[in-house]
Amino acid sequence: MKVLRFYILYRLQIIVILVALGILSHIYDDAITAWICYILAAISLVLYFMIGTMRIVQEAVAEGDVEKAVRYIKKIKFPRLLFKPVRSGYYMLQSNLAMATDDLKTAESNIRKSLNTKSSIVGNVKGENLLQLGFIQLKKGNNKEARLTLLDAVKSGIADKEALSAAYLQLC
Repeated sequence: MKVLRFYILYRLQIIVILVALGILSHIYDDAITAWICYILAAISLVLYFMIGTMRIVQEAVAEGDVEKAVRYIKKIKFPRLLFKPVRSGYYMLQSNLAMATDDLKTAESNIRKSLNTKSSIVGNVKGENLLQLGFIQLKKGNNKEARLTLLDAVKSGIADKEALSAAYLQLC
């Protein structure tokens, strides 16, 4: 696990090293080793832009270390290049972190970005996103909008039974 964390955190430096090794191998050794280094560097570059550091962000959130999660999530420079399910999770986490600091405007903006990222790979997370948007609207005092959003969340489907009961409780 530590090797994976090291690889994810220092992926760009590893890419530079792989390209340098490929060039040196191409000059002094054989072309096969050089191409292996080039291919590994290309794969790492694609992973850098398509997945980012979301794997270790998830681990930090699961451990309850918010500061570490914020530090890792800030390393993602181009969120629009992330895979759709990863991008949706990225914006949802950004919204959660903004809600933790009571920055409701940013939280609402991020959860709307997550809603706009339509991905069928992970499954239907629209209900959870709408639920979070409803809670944000409740905190802002927009009770009518929140009620409609929470109704949409229940209709869209919420997989977690506790979250579903929280939605029903707020609707009551």
